[in-house]
Amino acid sequence: VKRLIMCTGKVFYDLKAKQQKDKRKDVAIVRLEQIYPMPEEQSHKLIEKYKHSEKVWVQEEPKNMGAFTFLRRYTQFDDFK
Repeated sequence: VKRLIMCTGKVFYDLKAKQQKDKRKDVAIVRLEQIYPMPEEQSHKLIEKYKHSEKVWVQEEPKNMGAFTFLRRYTQFDDFK
């Protein structure tokens, strides 16, 4: 996997549909169902699994809104663009 994409909400289904349409096997898409309380151990293990992949956070809201500003509090999200 070259890229790990994480998101919340409905945008996951849009990303998954595009991935399947394009037959992309080099992208992992993960939907966070819960961000508070943060499942730190689970998310850390997941990110460690894809440690050599580009890490991208996707959201429908502008960058200064939505979950990304909250997630930046956790060190495992330091590498996300």
